[in-house]
Amino acid sequence: MKASDEKIWQPTVVQNLVRYAPSGTYFARLRVGGETCLEKFENRDVFRRETTIADTLRDHRSKIESLTAFAEGKMTVGNAADVYLQKIRASILLKPRSKEYRELMMDFIRRSWPSLFETEVRKVSPRDCELWLSRYQQRYSPSVINNSIGTLRAIFDQAIGCGARSNNLAAGLSRVKIRQKRLELPSQSILAAKLQIAGFDISRSGVSKIEARLSYVDDKALLYLAEVLKVQVQELFPARPPGNRIYDFIDKLETTRF
Repeated sequence: MKASDEKIWQPTVVQNLVRYAPSGTYFARLRVGGETCLEKFENRDVFRRETTIADTLRDHRSKIESLTAFAEGKMTVGNAADVYLQKIRASILLKPRSKEYRELMMDFIRRSWPSLFETEVRKVSPRDCELWLSRYQQRYSPSVINNSIGTLRAIFDQAIGCGARSNNLAAGLSRVKIRQKRLELPSQSILAAKLQIAGFDISRSGVSKIEARLSYVDDKALLYLAEVLKVQVQELFPARPPGNRIYDFIDKLETTRF
């Protein structure tokens, strides 16, 4: 590094992290694949996570390895998954929690099908995907299964986009139907006691009047009921059928038992 460069690029106590003196901005100086690259960081992000630099280095190396594998015609499912995750992490449309959930789905797939990520994309068959799903369905909930199918499809979409395959192997996997949980209500006296413990002043007769449709349930009561019954507030309302007029739906709400 030239003496003039040393004045512009100042080293820090963090390995591979340098400060651009004119603006005070921090950059990760990484050497990957024989080339030096700079990754800009917001000042507040630099010291918040010790693994920030390591994660960035891993992402750059993963990207180069994936592109090299594709150029050699040997893209693995793991290479396609890396490309997918890079796009997820770089997306400005997804919230951090959504990104974390997609990475969690990737981890579920990896644990339930360890050999998949080392296999070349062109060597995976639709039958392999079906056998994986039959095993996977026995271990996880329907919502996790459905989201994992979506993640697997997204991985193969990346392979298609890179020209490693012409079809999506997971396109034929059927999602699991999620059955709505039936709400089991306790007796009136037990429900009243639970509501009282939660802080809602109501007697057994008050619960009885609600069930008999002799009194309306206001927002406060709804929140307490949802808390005690351990459900979302929306689950206390009947589902509105497609095409159902709002007038008919409101009319049904007025005669709904809670």
